[in-house]
Amino acid sequence: MNHWMTVAAAAALLAVALPLWMWLAMARSLAQLRLQPVAVQVLDRAAVPAPHRGILDAAAGDVMAMGFTYGYSLQCSPTACIAGMPWVYSDVYVSADGRTQLQVSPSTLPEAGRACTFQWATVWADAGPHDLTVHCFRHFLLWWPATWQVHDDYLPSVPQAWAGHQRRVDAACAAGRQPVTDVAAVREVCLGLLQGMLPEGQARGYLTPFTAPISAPVAASPLSETAAPTLPLWRMRGWAALRQAPTLVRGMRRAAQVMARSPVPAASFATSAPLSDAVSPAGVDAALHADLQAFAQHQSHQAEVAARPRRKWLALGTTAALFVLVGGVLMSWRSALVLLVVIGLHEGGHWLAMRTLGYRNLSVLFIPGLGGVALGHKPSASTWNKLAVYLAGPVPGLLLAMGLMGALAKGWLAPSAWVPDFVLMCLIINYLNLLPVHPLDGGRVVESLLFVRWPVLRFVFVLAGMVALGALGWLLHDAITLALAGLLALGLSHHWRLMRVDRQVPRPAAGQALTEAEAATRVFTALQQPQFARWSFAQRLGAVRALLPELQGTRLGLLGTLAGLALYLACLALPAAALWATGAGPLFMAARSAPQYLPDVVDETSPPTYSAPASGFVTPEEWTRRLEKADTLPESQRLPLYLEAADDALELEDTQAALDRYQQAWALAEPLPASNPLRARTLLGLLQATEDPQESRAWGLRLLAEMPADADASLRLLQARAESSLAHSAASLNESIEHMQRALALWEAADAAPPAGPPAATRSGLSPSFYSAATARSALSRWRMQQAGEGDAQEAKQEAQRLLQRNVDAWPTPAEGDRSRGALAARVGRADAQLDLAWLLMDQGHTDRAVPLTQQVLAQVPASVTASWVHLQDRALETLVWSAMARQDPASLRSHWQAWLQSARNAASPRRDALWQLDRWAVMQRLGDARQAQEARADILRRAKPGAYWAMRWCGPPASALQAPEVSGVRELARREAAQATGLCERMAEPAGNPPN
Repeated sequence: MNHWMTVAAAAALLAVALPLWMWLAMARSLAQLRLQPVAVQVLDRAAVPAPHRGILDAAAGDVMAMGFTYGYSLQCSPTACIAGMPWVYSDVYVSADGRTQLQVSPSTLPEAGRACTFQWATVWADAGPHDLTVHCFRHFLLWWPATWQVHDDYLPSVPQAWAGHQRRVDAACAAGRQPVTDVAAVREVCLGLLQGMLPEGQARGYLTPFTAPISAPVAASPLSETAAPTLPLWRMRGWAALRQAPTLVRGMRRAAQVMARSPVPAASFATSAPLSDAVSPAGVDAALHADLQAFAQHQSHQAEVAARPRRKWLALGTTAALFVLVGGVLMSWRSALVLLVVIGLHEGGHWLAMRTLGYRNLSVLFIPGLGGVALGHKPSASTWNKLAVYLAGPVPGLLLAMGLMGALAKGWLAPSAWVPDFVLMCLIINYLNLLPVHPLDGGRVVESLLFVRWPVLRFVFVLAGMVALGALGWLLHDAITLALAGLLALGLSHHWRLMRVDRQVPRPAAGQALTEAEAATRVFTALQQPQFARWSFAQRLGAVRALLPELQGTRLGLLGTLAGLALYLACLALPAAALWATGAGPLFMAARSAPQYLPDVVDETSPPTYSAPASGFVTPEEWTRRLEKADTLPESQRLPLYLEAADDALELEDTQAALDRYQQAWALAEPLPASNPLRARTLLGLLQATEDPQESRAWGLRLLAEMPADADASLRLLQARAESSLAHSAASLNESIEHMQRALALWEAADAAPPAGPPAATRSGLSPSFYSAATARSALSRWRMQQAGEGDAQEAKQEAQRLLQRNVDAWPTPAEGDRSRGALAARVGRADAQLDLAWLLMDQGHTDRAVPLTQQVLAQVPASVTASWVHLQDRALETLVWSAMARQDPASLRSHWQAWLQSARNAASPRRDALWQLDRWAVMQRLGDARQAQEARADILRRAKPGAYWAMRWCGPPASALQAPEVSGVRELARREAAQATGLCERMAEPAGNPPN
């Protein structure tokens, strides 16, 4: 069920994102256009330049067949002001009855066999609107003067469109309207339409002028050598572009569907023989010239837009803001910002490499929910240039991540909340991009080195990448990865077409490069073959642009290809080699597991009044090297060395290494007197590292027995730690309480005594004994609650409350305006203690006292939740959820549940772990939400693995109070009920090999 819900989420994401992206992209394209007044002049047919003349003559036969005769030709400046754009030439024909004039112009989107656009105009003698019929391109006329009616029936063939116009003219004539048949008069009215489009857009408020006229490079006329005039330029307003974009997208889609059904001229299907045998050279030349002319116009427009620096920065800022917005919704705001930095560094590497290698029109964009893209243009880029650009994104990110890991391992960088998560994101994102999967960077490297020579294999490679991403998203239940695979699936038709064309295009020899014009001519020539007759110009243009870099750049030989593959494989092996060399892996995983929350806002405190001790972490490999030289050291230095190495191993939970080193230390410490702190410290280490309970307890009792009556403060602290360790491993509850009470007394005495030396450097300024005493009270409180079932329940419960109340009262109360770090630590510590007390009161049935105490904590949380308050806010809201469950208050339960879910946005990732699913099931059952309860059940069963702690905890017998924070209460009982009711416990009893349903 969860898999299909993930697929549904990915489909929904695509269903929303794709239309939205198309709408915004089209609106951006419209807003980028620079429009200029149209200059028109009439000229002779023979004055039209040869390439344009050939395109227009190719349509003359169809026009004559409809009963039209040639009238005159026009030369118009393009509406879009783009450097290098040619004049637009048209032939105008007159119908046999003189009622209609037909304007034929080369299309900017030439279709197979139809390189021209057709528009029929009938001018009426009365004051009513004139009629204009166009063939499948009314969507490009975003507005027109009120004196005209524009029709487009979107019919497959030109004769059908002409027939539709005739019917409208006949109907108007039947209604008594009189058409104008004077050619010159009709021409003047039609020219007024061409020249009136821009003023009409201005009148409607769609267009806004630039602040000052600029010199617009209008194409020079072949009939005149005068310089291009200075014209005022206009652009479409943003709101108008957003409004017109859907109309344009729908019209283009409709026209494409119609053209796909339209009959292609017979010449295109005459034979599958070579092109020169299939159609006449004149027809081929006309179609090819039309494609090349349209391609040149699109390239000019694209290059001019890409060269506008202001637009680049605006696009970068806008997409970055959208990326953070979407990321904040899908993850958390802080995670979205960290991810933005990681992807920004990745794309920045691509950008810097392209700039260094001479790419032009560089820009970087973020893709909300997916990633980013760096764009640049260098037609002559060699394969080595491409490899450098592809690898410049992930490799620097990996080097940065590994450098930070090494700095953490060596103690050069103090651990913080964001560093491990930044490093993890850097590693995952950049290494995934190195994998040989299209369209990732590694996939493009492999494609450039291997599959560019074999089009069929390249398509198979793209297909395999799509399947791999889909499988990864399915296994990880990741809707975004599935959505990316869905995007690749939508693009498979493009890659299929590319493969078909690529097989027909002759490739230059190794080491040879073509110019853009030569490469485009090769590809468009291949596209004139009958098998591509039904392709739209957009499809042909996409194929040409995809193949141009391969034809214009030099290709590697065999040795170069092998060298490129060796470089790529070295980059793939780099992270593993660096982890092994630095030994940073264990430290990184330990640091990564420590911070559970990524704050959105840092704490507002004054500068610290203490200096944190420098990190002295030593890797396990370094300890091994030091201990190998221990025999060369004096005996006075060997014992501290073994103890430090053992303490570090115990910190990393390598108990066997810790035990071995403590035993080596004991061989040196045993002869020392009982009053020596190093001897006591060694005994404490043996107590903590020995796994056998009886042997461990024997070491602890020996330490206590040897403790001198006049022991100093350092020995008393070691004694307290030994008592605490013995308390957690005692055979009975009463014995545990006795040990912990003695430990508490020692810590309280140490906290109350003045420090013998400089105070310990802590964030709050309080001694370490203060924190140890608080921990001891919390443990005693839990054990007193356990005692409540074995004796005087009321007295035990009251004692448990008193212990936690002492934790609350022990914290100092800072002044209202105190913004020091110590004051912040005191406020946070007191709030944490209050929540401990609130949970105890709730479990004892005193929700009337627990809720106000929790509300006091929430009242202290800043409006913008800062780093120190994230976990406390989350915990307080969870307390309110379970208090509402205990009171059986559905309204409060629903509101507190939603608030608790919202607080997860401050966390490193949204709350989705297994325990939360148990809680979710319990809450949804209480609220009667069957759908969410079923979703929670499916997720619980999916995660169920025999032997898992979280499953056995709530399926086995109630845990001992010495092993679990609580053994009763609302949450504990609800989780046990959820484990039974969802089938989790039944699943735990199945053989390990049985798959989940």
